[in-house]
Amino acid sequence: ESKNRIKEETTCSLKAGETHNLYHINTKSNKIEVVIKNYLNQDWTCVNRIPHKWTKDNQIEIWTFRPLNSSEEAFLDLAVDFVTRDESQMRTATLFAPFWMVNRTGLPLTYKVGENYIHHPFNLSGPILLCFKSKNFFSKKKLSFSIANSKFSDSFSIDAIGNQGNVIAKDKDRVGYCTSVSIELSSFSLSKIVTISPFYSVLNKSSFNVDVSEDKETWIEVKSRSTQPLWPTDTKQCLLYIRLQINSSISQPISLKDSSSLLLKIGNRIINVHIDVTEYSVVVQLTNSFKGSAPVRIFNFLDGITVDYGQYLVSHRNRLPPMHSTYFTWHEPLITPRNLIWSTTASEEIITELDHDALGKTEEGDIFWATFLDGKQRVMVITQDQNLAQNTLQSSELFKPSFEVELLLKGIGIS
Repeated sequence: ESKNRIKEETTCSLKAGETHNLYHINTKSNKIEVVIKNYLNQDWTCVNRIPHKWTKDNQIEIWTFRPLNSSEEAFLDLAVDFVTRDESQMRTATLFAPFWMVNRTGLPLTYKVGENYIHHPFNLSGPILLCFKSKNFFSKKKLSFSIANSKFSDSFSIDAIGNQGNVIAKDKDRVGYCTSVSIELSSFSLSKIVTISPFYSVLNKSSFNVDVSEDKETWIEVKSRSTQPLWPTDTKQCLLYIRLQINSSISQPISLKDSSSLLLKIGNRIINVHIDVTEYSVVVQLTNSFKGSAPVRIFNFLDGITVDYGQYLVSHRNRLPPMHSTYFTWHEPLITPRNLIWSTTASEEIITELDHDALGKTEEGDIFWATFLDGKQRVMVITQDQNLAQNTLQSSELFKPSFEVELLLKGIGIS
């Protein structure tokens, strides 16, 4: 919010994004005072003249603000765009910050712009307003930043709209803080939004409060319905353990190197984990389990025969009695390939891939099996009835969609 004062008796208050007409200003003799209210917990003031002669093209000046009621030698540079509207010949002065710096790291940042240092608290609700000096305003804009007590990163450009990249600020005692930097144009087209986010983060959409750790020694709390940045020290291994606060059970480690989805068993609870790995971020999303989140549901339709099943390359086995079904998930998520292995007292072990529909039988030819999708859930049927195995597979194919359309909307404009 800003406050403009013309002489002593003429004042007006403007909220962010508002406009106000000035009818009685004499640009030859009058000055205008602009007060920025409650930015970084204090008010800022600048007294300046509005140009008497305006050019047809945009004319941009840099105005320097000082703390209103403080002896602190701080300053705030903002830009003013002076333009004449061709239709009405109305002159418009727009006060703006060319760059809005958004800190999503959860840690304090310090920007280095030339010889100046600008501090960005981690708990600041709004952006830091950034403006380059007049001599550098139309040149390439570069800056570097440090995170907490780290060294400064290499300088990088913040000019190109739509640009996205990774920036590392190295620390003395660790590999470094890896961040993702994105640059977008605001709806107010004179400003660009520069967002600095952690490269690794955990988004907990589940109903559980959890702790996460890369070494089972240092734990970070991630409450239900919250997001927490991660700063792993070992990006080569890139492992993550998840601990439920409700019972202190700890999961098997999961890898953050590749995108995957899995149902993770933690003690006597299960939680769905989706890892999205892109060039610019790694997001670990936790959700409650849902129908279809288990790798497979196994049906044992064998008459009087128990099925032993487990994860391929893992020694642990479970038992499924006749005429029972169960959901199965991976015992050790790091071991690949992730395949199901099963056997009966009357057959050898059979390795079954779960990423496609299949129909098969044991070497003896008296036990048949089929795997197929029932909605989102992968199902495996083990039976002595060949027709049952064939029919369940064929019936599932009748409900498969002929094509799939995925529509992603970033935003909707209404005019």
